[in-house]
Amino acid sequence: MLRDRFYPTSQSLENPERAHRTHGNPVLVDALKKLSLEGRLKFNREIEVKNEARRMKSVDHAMGNASRPGSPTASFVTVDSEEIDLIRKEPAFLKRVFEYLGPWAINFIQARNSSDKRKMEEDAESRVVAAKKARLVPDIEEGTNDPTVISEIIFPQILFDTAKRVSGGIPLSFFTYERLSTIASDTLSTQKLRVSFLDDDGKKSTVYALDIQKLIEEWKLPKSGDKKEGLSYSEFREAAGFLLKFEAERTIGGENSNNYRWLDNHFSFWLVHRNSESLFEFWKELEFDQRMERKVYPKPFVASSYENAWSKAESNKSRSIEVKEILAAATAAAMSAASLTPPPSSLNPSTQGPLSKGDLFPSVNSFIDKEPFPTHLDTALRFAEMIYFFHTLFPDDH
Repeated sequence: MLRDRFYPTSQSLENPERAHRTHGNPVLVDALKKLSLEGRLKFNREIEVKNEARRMKSVDHAMGNASRPGSPTASFVTVDSEEIDLIRKEPAFLKRVFEYLGPWAINFIQARNSSDKRKMEEDAESRVVAAKKARLVPDIEEGTNDPTVISEIIFPQILFDTAKRVSGGIPLSFFTYERLSTIASDTLSTQKLRVSFLDDDGKKSTVYALDIQKLIEEWKLPKSGDKKEGLSYSEFREAAGFLLKFEAERTIGGENSNNYRWLDNHFSFWLVHRNSESLFEFWKELEFDQRMERKVYPKPFVASSYENAWSKAESNKSRSIEVKEILAAATAAAMSAASLTPPPSSLNPSTQGPLSKGDLFPSVNSFIDKEPFPTHLDTALRFAEMIYFFHTLFPDDH
């Protein structure tokens, strides 16, 4: 076991069945479990120093220099193998906790780093040998010369574990370059949780996965189910590209898999149109619905249904323009009508005087200024009827 090598003096590890003496209090055990990784390392280091003092006292007793031997050594607080790998792979964190690591921990980290380095060197050497045997050189990897193209992302293991083990998967908004970079470069600090599952042999296993809900709150993203997903058009293009690459890496069959081909057709359809960006706010919710429906009913890509959706987006934009024009005209009429003075007989004498916009329509500001504008004409037409009704009450005498 990894912990045998990391804390080899722990009696708990030598005999897991023995009764706990050091941490027998359930309240204490629960409190120790809640300690951060850095806190557990510090706690273990203090135990290690005290254990060494107990051993020295036992030595003095054996030599006749002490009346009693040292008390039994205390056991350590658990540090998982996955956490130890995280320590050694994060230089900044390793530097911060280095003083809490005992010689066994340091030896383990150095040995594992050396092992990784040897493996990388062996893999590199194997590739060179294979190339020489085949009398071939690696093919040139063609790329774009566009300076606006974003660098490639190497997806960390936690993304694959999250997509496979967490219900609902990973939101598209997580696949922007900025958020992927945050996840890849700061794995220790990224909000995560443990997920338990049964492996292929029926044994219980545990992995770390992203805590989707906490990250949504931390990044101030819309809640799950928001069809806009908090993405601008450029962010949507970016996230779609990275999601496709991720699916190619995690799905059996890669780019030839059904799931990859469907996503490729899906995103390409919405992004290929010349006026795709100008219609983004009108087709984004339709795109979201199709992607979510695919998760529930994995049907093949059907171009005709997408053409119908695109026509609907174009129609929505036309209706929106018409609504805005009607609202603009109604607003102008309301502003003009609000400046009129009504006949004394038409109002209570106590309220005589010029009417203001707020007197006529108290909520007109919030209604007119609200974005986005309504998608149905009946709302605007009702507002226009209000203007017409006002003119019938107070005809323009000017």
